Amino acid sequence: MSRRRMFWRLYPAFVMILTISLLAMTWTITRSLRGLYIEHVQADLAARAILFGQAALPRLETADAETLAAWCRETGRASNTRVTLILPSGQVVGDSDENPAHMENHAGRPEVAEALDGRIGRSIRSSVTRRQTMVYVAVPVKGEKSLRVVARAAKPVFLVEEWLRDFYLRVGLGGVVTAGLAALASWMLYVWITGPLESIRQGARRMAQGNLAARIPAPDSEEMAGLVHDLNQMAAQLDERIRAAYRQKSERETILASMVEGVLAVDSGERILVVNQAAGRILGVSPEAVRGRTIQEVARSPELQRFVGQALAASGPLEGSVVLRDGNRERVLQLHGSVLKEGEGPSGAVVVLQDITHLRHLENVRRDFVANVSHELKTPITAIKGYLETLLDEEPSSPEETRRFLEVAARHADRLSAIIDDLLLLSRMDWDSATDSLETQERTLKDLLAEAVEAALPQAGEKDIEVGLSCAEDLTAKVNAPLLTQAVVNLVDNAVKYSEPGRPVRVEAGRDPEGVHIAVVDQGSGISAEHLPRIFERFYRVDKARSRRMGGTGLGLAITRHIVEAHGGTLSVQSAPGRGSTFTIRLPEAA
Repeated sequence: MSRRRMFWRLYPAFVMILTISLLAMTWTITRSLRGLYIEHVQADLAARAILFGQAALPRLETADAETLAAWCRETGRASNTRVTLILPSGQVVGDSDENPAHMENHAGRPEVAEALDGRIGRSIRSSVTRRQTMVYVAVPVKGEKSLRVVARAAKPVFLVEEWLRDFYLRVGLGGVVTAGLAALASWMLYVWITGPLESIRQGARRMAQGNLAARIPAPDSEEMAGLVHDLNQMAAQLDERIRAAYRQKSERETILASMVEGVLAVDSGERILVVNQAAGRILGVSPEAVRGRTIQEVARSPELQRFVGQALAASGPLEGSVVLRDGNRERVLQLHGSVLKEGEGPSGAVVVLQDITHLRHLENVRRDFVANVSHELKTPITAIKGYLETLLDEEPSSPEETRRFLEVAARHADRLSAIIDDLLLLSRMDWDSATDSLETQERTLKDLLAEAVEAALPQAGEKDIEVGLSCAEDLTAKVNAPLLTQAVVNLVDNAVKYSEPGRPVRVEAGRDPEGVHIAVVDQGSGISAEHLPRIFERFYRVDKARSRRMGGTGLGLAITRHIVEAHGGTLSVQSAPGRGSTFTIRLPEAA
């Protein structure tokens, strides 16, 4: 649809109104003036006709036809009027313009017929003689007793038409001037109306571009001022609502981003609406890239897809769990679903994903720990109880046998005491890690490592194993000296314990870009790959029978890991069957 400026809508309307008004006024005025002019001419002609008739009465008695005709012509020229004398029979006896002898009987002319009836006759008609429209006025001229003659005066109508044409010309010129004035008035009205409208349009454009703080100045017009006030009020309300919406959106995004649990929202067509960062990490996708895609495209787990469909169809909250598999890795997710409603029907669903893999692992570890600690404690207690009951129920055959029974019971009591001591140490380490109460200070590492090596020398000497130490004199770290020494003692003790006689063990310490590292390297039997992820668990043994035979409690590596983690470090292992093992402690740089 074509658009035009308001001026080209106002101006034609103004011109049309003015033209119609001017034409109507001209038509009314011309009709009135023409009538008035005709009446004036007829009155003038009537007066002339009366005077002409009165002057003609004496001449009708004395003058012959030629003299009378000549007098009529002279009188018409003098008055610039056509005059005619007509007898009651209709015979023309004198005319200022034509020869009476050649003229028809005029008794049938309308004005003459009225005059013959005794009235003043008037007529506007075409003259047969002169072939132009004339205004005729005929008056009866009476003698002493009867009608003697009809005197008629006439003038051509073209004089009136000429006057009217002049009048029309003046009206036309006035119309042109009026059209110009209408254009000027239209332009002034256009400027007066569109000035405030342009200001309103500019203000509305700024608002549409997002500048809702801008305000439109109020014009002088009350109607425009009301419109501007409503627009400014609308902008203020929109600004407030948009700010509130942005604030709510920001708060919602902040909450979703800070949540540990994953949040996944879908519409009724299972297309993703919202995915927070935690859900993106769980599903292995980018939150921004998956919006608008279906859950089948994003989540490859049929169980998760099925749960989303169930959440959309459910009438209330829904719970479940799924297992996501990524190669050899498994993650257990706890799911909580709730339907989103819009009006009467569901518009989508929200699913909260909680990764409980670590909790499941901890639960399994706790269950294994309870089982292992029960077994580990029960074994020495059963042995002690059995030997003591044997001594009580049966009299030993010799003092040597009694002594052997008591030595076995004492050995199991020592093992039971070692297990309890290790459990108490682990408990204390857990408490120190939870409360961050581990006391540390800057120490030279070579002295601590030498103390740990010295503690392992008696056991190493029994197997003819040399324990070497390599550490710079100035290597320092911020540590808890007794606990770090205990951790290194545990590693060296294991290295000696699981090495063949004559195989050396080395303790190496140094500094690298990541901090300080302490490595215990042996050439023992090594550990197969399937056991490496679990060797730091409590009571976990690669070879249970051999470990118990060598007097281990199964808690040494677990204690070492807790000590290292309490220092903010890490404990790692590299090992292969038949190639020995390397346990590495990494401590952060001192602040």
